[in-house]
Amino acid sequence: MKKSEAEDLHAWDQYQHSKIGDNVEERIKIFELEKYSNPEWTLLDTGANNGKFTAQLAHLFKHCTGLEPYAEPVEQPKNVTWIKKGFKEFCETNTQQFDVVYSFAMTIQVEDIDGIDTDEIAKLYHGLVKPNGIVIYETQKLSKPRHAEHAGRMIKSFQKTFGEEFKTGKGRSRDKRAVHYFKK
Repeated sequence: MKKSEAEDLHAWDQYQHSKIGDNVEERIKIFELEKYSNPEWTLLDTGANNGKFTAQLAHLFKHCTGLEPYAEPVEQPKNVTWIKKGFKEFCETNTQQFDVVYSFAMTIQVEDIDGIDTDEIAKLYHGLVKPNGIVIYETQKLSKPRHAEHAGRMIKSFQKTFGEEFKTGKGRSRDKRAVHYFKK
């Protein structure tokens, strides 16, 4: 493996680790993720990175699936399945639907890496969610023009596919982001 490839993989492994507080725990609180859980429900965390969300929240769900092509997961509870695939590749073969789907600051990578536009991304998310299921979408950094432009298109695509959000809020504190909640 070339040095730059090793550095890239290390960057993915460290992505969820905030220099200010605990990024995952902060987001669990501000997104009120426990409110959107049930011991009879299933969860899909797309772009799960190192799996801290599923590791910390799996006890609130019947089963969780972490989807992540790059980073290696932290130790996961027994009710978590880890899938090492990209979003598009997963959607091409997946037959399951989930009660709750997380999409935390990862759709710009889907657009860039998988080469699919925001309308198609939203349609793929729609197919992943059970009737009355929920998608919780966190934008990329809104302070970066390219990211803000992508987030605007992504939100419009989600609205076109799911209808208006039932809730919106601020994203994590270390950079300017927003979170949007959609119901199927």
